[in-house]
Amino acid sequence: MPMPNLRRTFACLLLPMLLSLPRGAISDEADQPGVLALVGGRILTQADSGEIEGTILVRDGRIEAVGPDVEIPEGADRVDLSGLVVTPGLIDARGVLWLPPESRRDGGDDGSLDILDGVDPYAEDWLDVARSGVTAVAVQPGNSGLFGGRGAVLRVGPGGTVEDLTIRADAFVQAALGVNNASANSVLRYQQFEQLKRALDSVKKYKEDWEKYEQAKKKYDEAQAKEAKEAEETDGEADAKKGDGEEGEDDGKEDDPVEGDGEGEDDGVSEPGSTSRGSPLQDEEEEEDPEEDDEPSGDEAAAKKDEGGKAPSEPPKEPERDETKEFLVGLLDGTVPLRIEAHREDDLRNAFALVEEFEGLTLIVEGLSDPGSAREELVNRRTPMVLGPVLELGDTPVYRRDRARDWPAGLLAEDSRWAIGSYGERPADSALLRVHAAAVARGVPRDRVLRALTAGAAEVLGLEDELGSIAEGLRADLVAFAGDPIDPASPIALVVSGGEVVYRNPEVDPVAEESVAVVDAELPDRLPRRFVIRTRRLLGPGGSIAPGAVSVADGTIVAAGESVEEDDEIPAYDVGDAVVTPGLTSAFGTFGQGRAAAEVAGADAGFLRAVDAFDPTGRTVRELARGGVLRIGFAPAAVNVVAGAVGAVRLGPAADPVIDPVLGMDLVLSASARNEDRYPASLPGQVALLREFLGLEGGEDPSARRQPGYYLSDPAIERLDAVRRGRADRLRGGECVAFFEVDRPAEVEAALDLAEELEICPVLVGPGAIEDFPDRVARLAEGSGLALVLRPMGPGPEATRRMAAVVSAAEAGARVLFAADDAEPLRLLAASAVAAGLPRGSALDALAVGLNAIGPNDDADAPTGPWRPGAPADLVVWDGSPLDLSCRPLAVVVDGELLP
Repeated sequence: MPMPNLRRTFACLLLPMLLSLPRGAISDEADQPGVLALVGGRILTQADSGEIEGTILVRDGRIEAVGPDVEIPEGADRVDLSGLVVTPGLIDARGVLWLPPESRRDGGDDGSLDILDGVDPYAEDWLDVARSGVTAVAVQPGNSGLFGGRGAVLRVGPGGTVEDLTIRADAFVQAALGVNNASANSVLRYQQFEQLKRALDSVKKYKEDWEKYEQAKKKYDEAQAKEAKEAEETDGEADAKKGDGEEGEDDGKEDDPVEGDGEGEDDGVSEPGSTSRGSPLQDEEEEEDPEEDDEPSGDEAAAKKDEGGKAPSEPPKEPERDETKEFLVGLLDGTVPLRIEAHREDDLRNAFALVEEFEGLTLIVEGLSDPGSAREELVNRRTPMVLGPVLELGDTPVYRRDRARDWPAGLLAEDSRWAIGSYGERPADSALLRVHAAAVARGVPRDRVLRALTAGAAEVLGLEDELGSIAEGLRADLVAFAGDPIDPASPIALVVSGGEVVYRNPEVDPVAEESVAVVDAELPDRLPRRFVIRTRRLLGPGGSIAPGAVSVADGTIVAAGESVEEDDEIPAYDVGDAVVTPGLTSAFGTFGQGRAAAEVAGADAGFLRAVDAFDPTGRTVRELARGGVLRIGFAPAAVNVVAGAVGAVRLGPAADPVIDPVLGMDLVLSASARNEDRYPASLPGQVALLREFLGLEGGEDPSARRQPGYYLSDPAIERLDAVRRGRADRLRGGECVAFFEVDRPAEVEAALDLAEELEICPVLVGPGAIEDFPDRVARLAEGSGLALVLRPMGPGPEATRRMAAVVSAAEAGARVLFAADDAEPLRLLAASAVAAGLPRGSALDALAVGLNAIGPNDDADAPTGPWRPGAPADLVVWDGSPLDLSCRPLAVVVDGELLP
């Protein structure tokens, strides 16, 4: 894996990093771990001690003590967390934090990659991830390869070196079955299994070769040692015999009175080491008798010992060392887990087959989009799982498109071991980990989701003795929330990573803890013509929540509020603590129908009405309705500068879906409407065309006129031009609004210039880089009723600044609306705005009232709240706040009838 060429000095980078943070984000103690006392919080330990009220004492990056009666040493940095909820730091079990693009894409087929080789320890994305409460992220090679290599678990906090960031290197080995482009059918997927099996077989053979070598080497060394010892003993005996012989000869010479008698007696003298005296023939026979010799010598003896497998004469040949296989051997003895991404039943069964084939293999599976009947085996094996993303926030890969509506609840048993991963494509996507608490809305208990983000993740990653719980001796990774930890609308007050305070927001106020909700939304399968719904949590004016009721008759709202007139003959349904709201609003978009709502023949399509192309049966709009979104601002595609008219539309089986066919005009200043093949190809050209459309300059540029690629008669063109002029007049007269689609600062500035010159109520869609123009935005918000439509954007420094600017504009008086093509991302936008400082009531009001707040109001005496008598009875019953993604719609009512 290539290392990024990013060797900048940490000192040079730290200053701009700190300056880019919001006030209070980095505490003065961030560089001094020392002793830290977190006092007064409600501590969800995720350990055997359960939930406690008390103190956490941190020393040298570790938790020294936790409990209600912890003694705080003198000089400790004391942080008051009264009213806040404290949990272990959240763990993203699959992310790409610290990885530059080339490292995120790298995949392999031989297990040779090490993700740490691709880590950029100077990247700044950790700042946004830390703000979200995530303190550890598991990273690995990309899934484009079959057998990538080593994954690791990294901290979220200031970097400097890869070693500083590494919590656990070589944490697992990444593999994938049925994921890459060569997975079109079962045959190809089985070939992938065979290829992965061969790779493991080669590791097994490597291990066996080395084991045989070690055994042979041990045997050889033992034989050599034995021979050396025996040779030493033999030499000692020979020396002793020789000494005895010489002494005997001396004695003989002294005792023998006849000298020189018997010359041939020399042949009869024993050689050194002989055990008996005899004739030379006898000695020769004894030497030639192999049974008489304990240890034959020479090549013949060595050959005989080789044949007997006892004492090889040559040392065994050492196998060639392979560093990759040296590490991968750990897979076979279970010291390193094999983590396989598999989505289909056959791929999952192939993964299980590997476990059966290679004893000792420890398996972690991830993905599991459609395990089919293999789910039972998965549960019985208690195979650790990494699941995600629960909420799709981008383009969904093909292999994740067939997930059941209750996924992942259908995969889990009571004793399942599992974790949640963000599966982001960008490093800062780990900041969105909490949104995957949407698993609760799919049937997973809340406590199990929090565990999957903390202790469960640590267990799956093999780090339960290091992370995931608040207990003595563990790493001090801690987060303090102003509310429910798995609610993305709950602001974060403090984040501690490895004992360092890496984020602190002193402006966060504790949220009053709500009592346990008792929801009883048992509505009949078919609602009567007239009925009343009572609740202890009815959405009221300004986003307030209070006890109340809604009265419905003949598909319209009769009354709503704290008390409504009831008749004994009218059925009343009490839904307890369920939240009742009007249908939510997504303020702007094409909702999967952009191709139909487009005119590509010219840059000025002011005659176009998006509602003329609206299909109420489209998949996207049907899914929106099921998710509780019943109003949309339906816009034409942004391919033209004057894209056409934006209409207000109802979703679901509404009798009359169009509320207002021309709510406003879509004016596009972003790059999507620039085209090198036609006019205009630049922002100045877009501005010039808009000025001509709005009548701010006399005459027309002939090149800007509509030039259809098909035949239209001159009278037809004149009629279309008359429609365009009429809509421009309505816009200038304030009878409809101007939706400016903007992104870059220059585009925002051009939109503000036009709005101020025309003295109109602008709606900035995006809303673009408004953070560069705080004074002008505030002035328009106070004067002309500026509205901002917030669209989804990925996490990062730009998103943080943008959200802060939106909150500031709202404080100045701007209306904030939200727009997304799916219900859950829409609610996430509103929750994120609340976490950034927008009041909850304002966010709920924007979701409920929506487009009613920006269109022209002809009736000044009309009620301004979310419930308007005579309006269609479109409402939603929720099992909690719509801002909490762990909540879901229990019932959706359109025109007084339940949506199937």
